[in-house]
Amino acid sequence: MRLTLRTLLAYLDDTLGATEIKKIGEKVSESESAQQLIERIKQVTRRRRLTTPPSSGPGAFDPNDVAEYLDNELENERIADIEKLCLESDVHLAEIAACHQILTLVLGEPVLVPPKSKERMYKLVTSRESIPFRKAAPIKKVNVDGLTEEEELELNASWMRWVLPVAGFLLVVALGLATYSIFPKPAPSNSSIAQTNQPQTEGGKALEPPF
Repeated sequence: MRLTLRTLLAYLDDTLGATEIKKIGEKVSESESAQQLIERIKQVTRRRRLTTPPSSGPGAFDPNDVAEYLDNELENERIADIEKLCLESDVHLAEIAACHQILTLVLGEPVLVPPKSKERMYKLVTSRESIPFRKAAPIKKVNVDGLTEEEELELNASWMRWVLPVAGFLLVVALGLATYSIFPKPAPSNSSIAQTNQPQTEGGKALEPPF
């Protein structure tokens, strides 16, 4: 294993296996330049007056390159450029070393929250979200109109509340009309026919037609 800057950072932050740490320790004890670089890393990370690397222009640090470098996913050509820049500048060396150390602490050790701080945090919220160990609500799917499934069901239910009664009333009326048209109309009775054919009278005498 080569003694690169990334290897020394992993050695200092204790992120390697026991066998690798032993091998690197032996190589560091035999290399004066590696010992000087380790001492320099310890010094620059403790200096308070160091600024941050520029975000543009010469000597700028690309955050994506730094992230890939720390994750061991950067191309070899870019690795050489970053390590050369760090060896030439204390600002860049402190930035890389501090980021590596912070990631090691965050990913390797659990965050301990004081009980009082945790209690105060939960008191800030008074709804169901303040209940400790409460399971998160499932993510609601939203349709094209921006409505969730529950809102869409409620909208359809309210629409059906008045559509169904109206449709039922119209169906009853249609059935009544159809039934009425099926049955034959009642024939006129004999008495009504006789009254229609009886001649008109005036003063008890039958009226004769005028012609």
